Amino acid sequence: MLIRRTEPLLAIALLLVLGICFAPVLFASFQAWSAAGGGLENRVICLVAVIFLMSQQKDLLKLPLAGLPAQGFGFLCVFGSLLLVQLPLLTLQALALAIALFGLVVFRWGKPGWEAVKRPLIIVGMILTVSGVANGFLPRYTPIVPWLQQFVAGSAAYILWLCGLPVTVQDTVLQIGNAGGVDVNAGCSGIHSLTEVGVLAITAILTISQRSLKDNLRYFFTCELIVLGLNIFRILLLAYATTSLGKETFDALHEGWGASLYGNAISIVAILYTSSFFQWNPFDPQSASDSGSP
Repeated sequence: MLIRRTEPLLAIALLLVLGICFAPVLFASFQAWSAAGGGLENRVICLVAVIFLMSQQKDLLKLPLAGLPAQGFGFLCVFGSLLLVQLPLLTLQALALAIALFGLVVFRWGKPGWEAVKRPLIIVGMILTVSGVANGFLPRYTPIVPWLQQFVAGSAAYILWLCGLPVTVQDTVLQIGNAGGVDVNAGCSGIHSLTEVGVLAITAILTISQRSLKDNLRYFFTCELIVLGLNIFRILLLAYATTSLGKETFDALHEGWGASLYGNAISIVAILYTSSFFQWNPFDPQSASDSGSP
């Protein structure tokens, strides 16, 4: 009885302590997301999904307290996150926040709590770490980004060649005759868009899908192929701009309003495809996909 009475106060105190510790991480992450192409709109969509999923767990607070082994493991997760957040790397600090949330859930409810809120926790972990994975881990430790650069450059060059233009490709540089060219660098490879839409797709699967694993995988990879196609189309626009419209238009399309429009367009297309695939109406919470085909 004493534990039940003091538990809310202890929980609030622990949340305040963690909030103070991780407030700089959240502020720095928000600044990164708010930059052009930072994916703030995607984070908002994912947070809405998190709120929706948590609203379904109306009996969460009624679950019994975790046993001592679960409490010990949860405490170790929280303690480890407080050590990890001291490292001077925003991605690891954001990962520490996700680990702290996981530790709190296990500390309070154990395995039943994790089973109840694992989907929103997975979404929170993804939106906290996806930027670091796309901008840091994948380019540094895997060959995925160079492969994407060469694939996008080669695909765009092939399309231009089919249109009768004198195009050549040297590594990742797309050259159109003597008029100019486009360097498909790491930022133009599409890795950031692919990971961002990948998070949106997984969020949709965790939130509204009642389909089979095969259908969910088909949906996920189709989303990625759509993003890849849109990125190739963007490279074609940049190639046209650099040869026919001048440097100012190229810069606007590459880093100015064109970059923001491209990011928003990808999110809108992903949402429209999601709505069509799952036969889901965002204004009707009861409209979710069944196990059949679209």
